[in-house]
Amino acid sequence: MSELHEALACLRPKEFSDVPTDNLQAFLPDILAKAEIIANSVPPPPNGTPYESSQRTRTEQQPATSSKDLTISQVRRPPLVPEHEELQKSWGKPVKLGNNEAATGMSVFKMAGKDRHGAWFSRSSVHEGLGFEKWKRAMKREFPESLEVQGGPGEGNIRGIGGDQRLEDMTVDGVGQLQVYQLSAQFPGPTSPREFITLLITSDTCLTNASKVAGSIPRHFMVVSIPCSHPDAPPRSNMVRGFYESIEMIREIPMGDGDAETNPVEWIMVTRSDPGGGIPRFMVERNVPSSIVQDAVKFLDWACAKEDEVEAGATAGKDDSAETSRAHDPERTFSPTETNGMGAGVGTSIVDRTGEAGSQYSLRRTRSDSSSSTSSSAESFASAEQFTTARDGLPIDREIPTPSTSSQQSLPLTEDTHHHKGLQKIEEKKDQLKAKLEEARAKHESGLQAESQKTDKEMQKANEKHEREKKKQQEKYEKEMRKLEERREKETRKLLLRQQKEADKNQLAKAQRERDEYKQRMDILEQENKLLKEQIGDLQHENTALVSRLGKTEEGVKILRAIKEGDKAPFPSQPGPGILPFFEGCGPFKRWMRSTVTISDMKTGNSTSDMSPEVEDLVRTTVERINSTGGKVVGLIGFSQGTKVVAGLLKGCEMRRALAEKGVDVSALEYLDFAFGLSVCGAYPPPLIPPSVPAALEAAGMGEEERKELLAKKIGVPAFHVQGLQDEWNWAGQALIDGWYEVGEGKSVVRHWEQGHFYPVKPEESQDIGEWMLGVLGRGDGRVGVRRGDEGLEM
Repeated sequence: MSELHEALACLRPKEFSDVPTDNLQAFLPDILAKAEIIANSVPPPPNGTPYESSQRTRTEQQPATSSKDLTISQVRRPPLVPEHEELQKSWGKPVKLGNNEAATGMSVFKMAGKDRHGAWFSRSSVHEGLGFEKWKRAMKREFPESLEVQGGPGEGNIRGIGGDQRLEDMTVDGVGQLQVYQLSAQFPGPTSPREFITLLITSDTCLTNASKVAGSIPRHFMVVSIPCSHPDAPPRSNMVRGFYESIEMIREIPMGDGDAETNPVEWIMVTRSDPGGGIPRFMVERNVPSSIVQDAVKFLDWACAKEDEVEAGATAGKDDSAETSRAHDPERTFSPTETNGMGAGVGTSIVDRTGEAGSQYSLRRTRSDSSSSTSSSAESFASAEQFTTARDGLPIDREIPTPSTSSQQSLPLTEDTHHHKGLQKIEEKKDQLKAKLEEARAKHESGLQAESQKTDKEMQKANEKHEREKKKQQEKYEKEMRKLEERREKETRKLLLRQQKEADKNQLAKAQRERDEYKQRMDILEQENKLLKEQIGDLQHENTALVSRLGKTEEGVKILRAIKEGDKAPFPSQPGPGILPFFEGCGPFKRWMRSTVTISDMKTGNSTSDMSPEVEDLVRTTVERINSTGGKVVGLIGFSQGTKVVAGLLKGCEMRRALAEKGVDVSALEYLDFAFGLSVCGAYPPPLIPPSVPAALEAAGMGEEERKELLAKKIGVPAFHVQGLQDEWNWAGQALIDGWYEVGEGKSVVRHWEQGHFYPVKPEESQDIGEWMLGVLGRGDGRVGVRRGDEGLEM
């Protein structure tokens, strides 16, 4: 359907300066091709007879004399090409019309525009009784005839819009004609007169093979109206500039046998208008369907009667030519002033023979009650002229002066002669005619004076009526606007009330959902608390039993003393997240960093990366003590803040291996030998690097850039990261993983479990961690093996 709207876009207003007048051979065919698409998109009237089985509907042989005398044809054109048939779906079903409009057999369709300039309307109908050639002549003469009528806006119009002047007229042989008209129209009060500048393109050779009927292109005539601006027609101060876009086409439906002028004619029109002046679009579009049908009826009435007027004018012209010196040309086209040949001839004779006085009788396009009396007087004068110029009249001596040769003296005639009597009768007849002429002239002058006075009174009454109508329409408009404003306010209140109800409903649903979520989380926490209490009780029981058994031996006493003195963070601290109330009374509590860090520094990574010497000494002595007693520290476990220590130790482990590969003495870093790390509920970056690592790098002679590169490299030692989805510090641990660990096979793995800021408590989660540890320790890379006594150091 976009093809139709693209074609309609060619009717949008144009500047005449943008029209390629030097290349109309390319411009006109493009416009006319799109006009064919538009015309073929309009559906035919419903309920017709298919072309293959149709016959003429009209039985009368005489042509129609008015629109009521036309026959609504049931003949329908044959199907078009599929592409154009598909476009007819855009128009939908016909608009419902009133009884008078529906009786004309015309169907009106409406289609929304896609360019925000209003809806499109189309009209289609098929008629019999008005031949194609006569119809075509009427369409060609509609605007030119209105040009010849002088008067106010729209004077002489056929369908509401009349021509004021023709600005351009160009013809392209074999293609069509381009004209520019300045048009005007007077709408009912209180609206101002409108003017339209239209680019009019006409052609009778514009259809293509897409419109063929029975293998040939039928006779047709296309009129395309495009709004435009022309330098010779600036806006007039007393008029409002409007726009209308339209295409109109008549197309013969050939029936094969019979007179071609009795064939049905399909009439199609597509239009859209904007009268300007700020009139709301809905008010314009509301009456369009009935208006375009009524305008069509006006045109049909005029077109049907047009031929009769022309024939009458031709007959009168022939009769008059026998009595005047003007030669008659049978091929001459009659102008509107010559449609009544007798009246035109009389007007000419008055001007020629009465001189100065006769100039008052020059023909004008006016209508008055005195026209009948003037016509009768003029006809009497014409009869006198015929009498004096008749070939069968009496022989007159041309040297004898008469009143008709500008002399008023008496004729020197002999009373006893026949000529004297004849001339006397002629003089008496001419005196009578002169008296009648003077009487008619005086009557005409008095009629003009009375008409002038009458016109002034009528103009005053018309102005008063116009003011009353204007005031009435203004009050009606203000009333309608008040109703619209009240309706808009009412609809706004209803909308706000509906939105408020929706908001309240959504707020209630949100509160209920949050309540259910918190209730669910509370149930989970209660279960976790119960499980933790049970585990703490079991651990305390086992711890008591172990301490009791170890305390009975000397070696056990040493182990308990070492545990009591070491393996704990060195700096006192308040209880951290999740510690209380589960570990109430289990203090004192410790931390791994000497001072606290602000949230801002945590998120920006501006906290220190240096591990306190106390922490490194604690780790070194603990590892050396375990290793010296026959054990082996193979991994590190860190929780919360302790994950920063684990990350720093794993980084130091990689630095030791890198220095050892270069042959550097790493005895000071011997304790940094770990196979994996377990990080639970990680803390914010960066890792805490042991002080001995930077010192060893510097002692190895590495430059500052090389040291920074090694320290910035991500940790490749295998690590298992547990992140709690309900952990409020989840973001911190994720930042540490993303910035400092290589995640992938054989390196770091990350698990996101449904838990808060605490160790995993579900058995399957602990099993997952244990299987991962065994997998790392048992991969057989020769670096570390699993044996009895191997331990992990918890941070």
